[in-house]
Amino acid sequence: MIAIVPIRSGSKSIIDKNIKIINGKPLIYWVLNALEKSKVSKIILATDSKKYIEIVNDFNLTKVNTFLRSDVNSKDNSSSESVLIEVIKKENITEDIIF
Repeated sequence: MIAIVPIRSGSKSIIDKNIKIINGKPLIYWVLNALEKSKVSKIILATDSKKYIEIVNDFNLTKVNTFLRSDVNSKDNSSSESVLIEVIKKENITEDIIF
């Protein structure tokens, strides 16, 4: 079972909301940490930001891998589904359960 977590750095309402500090850690940490403790075998963080990748790599979570998504899938109107399809194709994911 694989989890794909799409996050973008280009939020309009709250700039860089995914790395805002909440209870001493960036918001994305809490999502990834919960998945790390779950039965998920692999976590793929799909982002458009090299800065976000650096931050996530510093968490030292063993199940987390990062994926730098394409410019096409990093726009305001890009769908989550298009990001998931990009990751599945480029990472050659064949697992039956992906969320």
